[in-house]
Amino acid sequence: AVEVSVTAKKGRHYGCLAVRLTDLDFHNVTEDVMALLECHGLVKDYPGKFTGFAGIDHRNVKKAIEETERCVKKLGLKGINMDLGYFQDPPIQYNDAKLYPLYDYLEKNSIPLMATMSGLMGDNMTTAHPLPVDAVARDFPKLAIILTHGCWPYVQDACGMAFKRPNVYLVPDYYGYGFPGHLGYVEAANTYLA
Repeated sequence: AVEVSVTAKKGRHYGCLAVRLTDLDFHNVTEDVMALLECHGLVKDYPGKFTGFAGIDHRNVKKAIEETERCVKKLGLKGINMDLGYFQDPPIQYNDAKLYPLYDYLEKNSIPLMATMSGLMGDNMTTAHPLPVDAVARDFPKLAIILTHGCWPYVQDACGMAFKRPNVYLVPDYYGYGFPGHLGYVEAANTYLA
């Protein structure tokens, strides 16, 4: 691992993010998505290079909506990220009716939802299964839903849902390289998800 410490525009310290900027330029990536609330300074300092998503705590939906509004309107972030695998107090699935007011707000305001979904995230593998997200995608067809970590190990189910629901986007990231079942992402990307 390479650690680089830099101070970028306006004296902000970004640490190892300098490596990310260099990699983006080297690989000719035009824009990168970051799911960190603190990234708003980076997004502001490098317009067009990064898209910021706010990490939202879903456990209080009213506060989650307020925080989403603040992050989008005041900080200029473009979407939200939720990770139900880590917040298991109490356990909740993406299709829980308590979350529907948040989804309604997101859909009405064209704010995408990034859902962190992997069997390696948190103590409960059921939060990685795409079936609960399928219900949300069906009930909110204009809500863009981005599934980071590709719902691994439920590769076939995730690919099937992404095929069925045009508002669902799979991002298998490092699970697409060498993890058991990773060729399912490749096959889907080269055929029915192309």
